[in-house]
Amino acid sequence: MSALRGKIGTREWVADFMESVLFPRLRELRAAGQKEYAHSESAFDNFERLGKQLDLLPMKILWVYLSKHLDGIQSYLKGHVSQREDVAGRIEDAIVYLILLRAWREIERGGGAQTALRGGAGREFTTMTTTPSDQCWEPLT
Repeated sequence: MSALRGKIGTREWVADFMESVLFPRLRELRAAGQKEYAHSESAFDNFERLGKQLDLLPMKILWVYLSKHLDGIQSYLKGHVSQREDVAGRIEDAIVYLILLRAWREIERGGGAQTALRGGAGREFTTMTTTPSDQCWEPLT
């Protein structure tokens, strides 16, 4: 890791860590996951396929995957350090799953990236019950 700006633990240091270390790493993880698990143009392909196989909503499948990483993080916080994967990797994977969940929520609300960046509390969106891929989604509201 290159030298980060600011004294360790300061706001400047954390901001630089996010921009120069964490965000590029999250992009790498997402791209690798898409190559490995998505077999179509849908970023949610793996969750959709497993959801159909198990008769579950795709986001429930995502939640199971996310929970596995949260369990590992919780074990680390309780003092268990001899995990198969360093806790940093579990945290990064959990963030990617949360980003996917947030993206799905934006689809459900009928918005796109520009819609997500506009407005604030009280925004109204048309609720979608399907994705472009195969209409297997239902709102979680």
